[in-house]
Amino acid sequence: MQLFSWIFLAALLATLGTKLWLGRRQLAAVAANREHVPGEFAEKITLAAHQKAADYTVAKTRLGNLEILIDALFVLLLTLGGRTGSD
Repeated sequence: MQLFSWIFLAALLATLGTKLWLGRRQLAAVAANREHVPGEFAEKITLAAHQKAADYTVAKTRLGNLEILIDALFVLLLTLGGRTGSD
């Protein structure tokens, strides 16, 4: 592979790793706070509504992480999956 291909691959992996890491942090934060409504909203939001929003956030984040992986594979296929060398 050429130098630019290695640089591209490193940048793609760094971006992918960062996005997945942020997704995991989001999931951990939601799980840690699912069982109680923040004090600022306790009078306006029920625990059931808060938990429903937390569950939605978890599902959306997991789906987003899957989308990130599929997008990265698609980008790899389009950029580095073709013919290499001098054609």
